[in-house]
Amino acid sequence: MQIEDKPTFSVRAMNESLQEVFPDKPHDSDRTVKRALVGEFITYKMCRIIHQERNSEIVKQERAEFAHYIYEEGLREQRIYVEEMGFNLYTSRTYGRAPRGQRVHKIVGGQRGNNITFIAAISNTSGLVYHETYNQSVKKEYFTDFVTSLEAILRACDNPVTVILMDNASFHRNLLEHFPNLNIKKLNPHSPFSNPIANALSVLKDRIKNISMMYAMLGQLEEKD
Repeated sequence: MQIEDKPTFSVRAMNESLQEVFPDKPHDSDRTVKRALVGEFITYKMCRIIHQERNSEIVKQERAEFAHYIYEEGLREQRIYVEEMGFNLYTSRTYGRAPRGQRVHKIVGGQRGNNITFIAAISNTSGLVYHETYNQSVKKEYFTDFVTSLEAILRACDNPVTVILMDNASFHRNLLEHFPNLNIKKLNPHSPFSNPIANALSVLKDRIKNISMMYAMLGQLEEKD
């Protein structure tokens, strides 16, 4: 129960809590508590932050409504998912290898370079529809310009049953005021798995990190030569 309520508890803090809950029982060492955790297949790993409302009843109901929409209407529509991704020119892989008991260190410069924003739209029928790249962090006016260009593309395609789906980011608000002719639908909150383009951009970012690592290795080889 302590693990579920306080997963970031240290072994020492956990042992002290057990002594407070069971004062009449013999006290065990921190090492004994650690062995007991390992025996229950409870390991120490990176902690992921999850919003407290992610699995609330309201959010679950909204997910069910979205699934009902996809089943009843969405399967007959051309769905275009829009998402943005930010990264740095000097981005690199966040995991590495080192001998057991040693940390992974990577020497980097003091300047990280420019931030890049990549905005894309993909369709469930034809893949990538449109994309733009900006040499700085995303802003509402950039996103508005992107949707303006996307609207022109959709108008040329003349597809009357196209719906544009996007998440609830702050710069996605009030888009209907600027684009009354577009059928824009917001995805339910705290549900990134409802947006397939998020997975696509995740793969793209991983490829960019691999390419960045390759160029860094080539630069090191040139310096040695």
